[in-house]
Amino acid sequence: MDFLGHVDQHRLPDLYGAADLTASCSDREGIANVLLESLACGTPLVATPVWGSPEVVRVPEAGVLTADRSDAAIAEGIARLLADLPDRGATRTYGERYDWRETGRQHRALLAAAIAGHVPKAPREQKVTMTRGML
Repeated sequence: MDFLGHVDQHRLPDLYGAADLTASCSDREGIANVLLESLACGTPLVATPVWGSPEVVRVPEAGVLTADRSDAAIAEGIARLLADLPDRGATRTYGERYDWRETGRQHRALLAAAIAGHVPKAPREQKVTMTRGML
């Protein structure tokens, strides 16, 4: 296992393509680009069950969602995935469902629903009180 530190964006596809899996062990995350980039390269995931990860790792072709963030759960997830790696083509095909147009559409729908459900509060009256020494 190698820890590379910062990697320039243009090198990522080759690294994802050479890897057996991508492990995302975050404690909080939206739908992380690393998840989608890995899937786009056909590389399955081991991800902790935080925020956006369960929405991505939903089928065996995507990889394995760990039980929690413990060392043991992550190790078990890696071992389980390595014992039964999905077909890289199937992983890539699954990853193709995520694109900027669809992501934008989903965000717009979510914001529209939030706005539609918003009930503005009536403005509160502000009371002005005179205090001693005011001019």
